[in-house]
Amino acid sequence: MGTRQCLVCASTVADNATTCPICGAPLAVPAGAPGGNPEVVGVLPPGTRLNGGSFSIGRVLGRGGFGITYLGADLRLKRRLAVKEFFPAGSSRKGTSVVLAGALSRPDYEAAIQKFEQEAQMVARFRHRSIVNVYEVFEENDTAYMAMEYLEGDNFLERMERRGSPLPESELVAINGPLAEALAEVHAAGVLHRDIKPQNVMLVGPEDTPRPVLIDFGAAREFASGMAARHSIMLTPGYAPLEQYGEQARRGPFTDIYALAATLYHIATGEQPPAATERVLGVALKAPRTVNSALSPPFEAALLHGLEMKVDERPQSALEFHHELTGGAPASRPRVPNPSSQPGGPSSPPASPARPTPVSPPSLPTPPSPTEHLERVRQIARALRPSAQVPADGFLCPVCRSAAMLDSASTVAGIRCPICRDAVLQERFASGSPLLCPSCSTGDLEPMGGDLVRPGVMMRCPACRTGNVLQYVRSQMLLVPDVWARCDHCGADFDYHTGYDTLTLAELPSGPGTLSGSAIGQTRARGEWALIAGGGAADAYFCGVCEAEFHNCRDGGLEWVARGGSRAQVPAEHRGQCWSRPLWQKIAHKVPVDSGNVACPNCAAQFDETAPGQLTLLDASRDPFGALAAHRGRTYPVATWRTLGVGGRAAAGPALVCPVCTAELQEQGRADEYSLVTHDPDHDPRGTGGRYHNQRLSRREWQRIAAGTIPATEAAQLRDEAHRELWAALCAGEVSPAEGSYPGPKAGGENVVVTFGAVQIRSRLGFHYEYDRGQIWLTTKRLLYQGDRSSENMLLAETGGCELEDVMHGYGAVVTILREGWGKPYSFGMDVGTLDLEVEGLPLRLPWDENSFAQLFTSLRRMV
Repeated sequence: MGTRQCLVCASTVADNATTCPICGAPLAVPAGAPGGNPEVVGVLPPGTRLNGGSFSIGRVLGRGGFGITYLGADLRLKRRLAVKEFFPAGSSRKGTSVVLAGALSRPDYEAAIQKFEQEAQMVARFRHRSIVNVYEVFEENDTAYMAMEYLEGDNFLERMERRGSPLPESELVAINGPLAEALAEVHAAGVLHRDIKPQNVMLVGPEDTPRPVLIDFGAAREFASGMAARHSIMLTPGYAPLEQYGEQARRGPFTDIYALAATLYHIATGEQPPAATERVLGVALKAPRTVNSALSPPFEAALLHGLEMKVDERPQSALEFHHELTGGAPASRPRVPNPSSQPGGPSSPPASPARPTPVSPPSLPTPPSPTEHLERVRQIARALRPSAQVPADGFLCPVCRSAAMLDSASTVAGIRCPICRDAVLQERFASGSPLLCPSCSTGDLEPMGGDLVRPGVMMRCPACRTGNVLQYVRSQMLLVPDVWARCDHCGADFDYHTGYDTLTLAELPSGPGTLSGSAIGQTRARGEWALIAGGGAADAYFCGVCEAEFHNCRDGGLEWVARGGSRAQVPAEHRGQCWSRPLWQKIAHKVPVDSGNVACPNCAAQFDETAPGQLTLLDASRDPFGALAAHRGRTYPVATWRTLGVGGRAAAGPALVCPVCTAELQEQGRADEYSLVTHDPDHDPRGTGGRYHNQRLSRREWQRIAAGTIPATEAAQLRDEAHRELWAALCAGEVSPAEGSYPGPKAGGENVVVTFGAVQIRSRLGFHYEYDRGQIWLTTKRLLYQGDRSSENMLLAETGGCELEDVMHGYGAVVTILREGWGKPYSFGMDVGTLDLEVEGLPLRLPWDENSFAQLFTSLRRMV
């Protein structure tokens, strides 16, 4: 039976196999797929391994202006996935590395890679069935890769073209529901997709009940609700609204709603809507039912509402748009001028600038849909509420929150085996112990020289370079031996000065040999004579038990040169061999030379200590976690093997590793600061790994995350947002903090928004004076004042707005409420300070002064 290669993981499989047994990929390549298409230039060959060998590349799924998407396999988890490679148009490839296009500078290329990685990190924040899952992002081959969920199915446009007709309304409504929920989650996180179109909506699963999935967040950007900001121009004509053509136009959820409505319009009618720039020049948008009469009037009205040219005239949320598609009535809201050009708005708490005279309150944007802002404040309050106590000691895993992190650098029980992770590696002989003699396996090799007389070989003869120079005692005077040395081959004689380990050449009875006659009388260190003889470096070692002698070689190894003073006593298989010290130690300890000097007693993993503190992986009997395949033959510091032994995968040095989910935190340059370098997406129940991947945080911040609390910097940003949203909620009448203090009856649906102390101001003969002191309640329908001498009950619908005037010494400004018709204006000064509120346990403080009141009053008045 023949074999062939899986195009995803490059495994060898049988010819008749229909599914790869390694990665699970189907082996039949669809007709026309570009996996082996010669027209697809510069793609990685099938079987290319990425990310340390954990991912494998197969055929090409698609290619765009910024990258190539491949069908791939996660070889660890045995699942298919899509791997997106950042590969700008015009780039080429040298081997597997990307060579950037000539028109693109290196800084621009690196900035583009950073944006690519930010896209992955942004999408990884979301956990919704209708948003594509991003598992991992990493850099390799001088580019970046994104490993994400493989979606098998049609996109919206392919589904319509395959059927040959527009999709029915009922199917479109069913598909839009999950998409609207996904967009609501995206918008709640302050992100816009900016490129919704039929090609970016995948339909996965059964034909009759597909799961819609929103893909390609490459154009996504964060936004501030209701604010204008500079945006890059990235769009698809026909689906992008007019505000997307400008860099500083106000954008928000309504921007994506236009694109979603345009997408549904195309699939419901079979015709793409005209570009917004064409519509503004007079090109008409056809009513959907004139193209497809099967559509219902409410569905048509919803599409046209979503395709309104003015941002304030569209649905303001994805869920509101879906409600209209299903036949619900559109939310009613007054039409107001675009607030983006105005100095203030309910999306940000008012400041307290110096007040000119007179001052008119700023224009305010349209109130949002009910409870939208308050619900966001509640979400933030829940996010800021810790779910557990921050651990005082230990280090709880911030990803799975179910186990303490193991510190590979401080492991005192030895190195846990990185192959099986079940046992501690054992040294077959201590690396720091003295050199055991390979000859007798009993004595230790000690450096020769010094004051001791050694009966063994001192060095190879520098004259004949054949014999060995041996010590002998010529005479003994006053108990002090006169030590000399003579070559056992040519008889060259040396006077040995034991205290200095030097030798003086006395005679050359067989002639100078390789030396010159002038060498007689020269005194040199023994090491220098040894180098002249070509026998190695300066040091030599001697065993006092069996009189074996070893000399250093030039490459740092050792040569066994003699035993018992004779070279002939050296075993033939060892004679003349210059081997490393670890190899001689294996021989001395009777360890097979193809085994390691460090081994695992459980899985028989073999390691060699090739240098102090460095281990090389040789082999193992099994490989349950794939570490042998990934690291065989690799040499790492001991600290790295410790990290791998406790489940780490990054293999870059000491780290904190979770034994349950294998999340890995590596210490960064600053003390007590760590970065999440790797995690397992399938063991990331709260999306923490995807959200904080590669972020550098202090130990304290990681423990806040482990306790379910947001890091301090992010928490401060959320508190700022909560203040803005709470002010917006007040301006929309969503909050009733003063409800219990209201002194009288209220109308239906009336909420008490704020109460504060005030001084009623009256004027006589052009002078203003304080007439009364009391309390004001501002509700969604009226302003009520009760004082010691008077009271006022004004319906907001009957007022003409308010003005601020700096007319009295001692007050910041006087607020004057204008009345419609001939009603007498009502003026007061007010107590300023802060509004202290609490939402679901989150204390919030808003600035409160005359400008604040003017904005709040104007906003509430517009709602009635």
